[in-house]
Amino acid sequence: MLIRILVCLLLLIWGNNAYSQTGKLSGRVLEQATYAPIPGVNVVVKFNGAVKGFAVTDEKGFYSISPLVPGIYTVEFIERGFATVKMEDVPVEIGKIRFLNVKLAVAEIEDDFGIINISLPFFREPPGTHTLDGEQIKRMPIR
Repeated sequence: MLIRILVCLLLLIWGNNAYSQTGKLSGRVLEQATYAPIPGVNVVVKFNGAVKGFAVTDEKGFYSISPLVPGIYTVEFIERGFATVKMEDVPVEIGKIRFLNVKLAVAEIEDDFGIINISLPFFREPPGTHTLDGEQIKRMPIR
């Protein structure tokens, strides 16, 4: 019986160590001027340019990304209508939660919207139709 208990304890300790070989990134995203939470912000975690984690903030602005292998990451916070924030050299350690709270500023109009040039084909009347001008309409008999 004692051996079974020791084996169970060893498995529990070993399993716990195997699980904690990763870290976690959590935090909150607020609007810079009002400190209001911003829901729907895309939080992208990159390592050497490759995406390693992704989350979207909830209605209170909170996010959490795990599991993350220990290392130094770049974290981007992207939301339409706000200036994108890019944080580099964010460390993530084994078995620890790295808290990263961010304040986003409202973007200038020219930063959020681009000018789009669209060439539309000139409108042509379908075959067999005719457009009437104002004088022709006035001369039409009324029933």
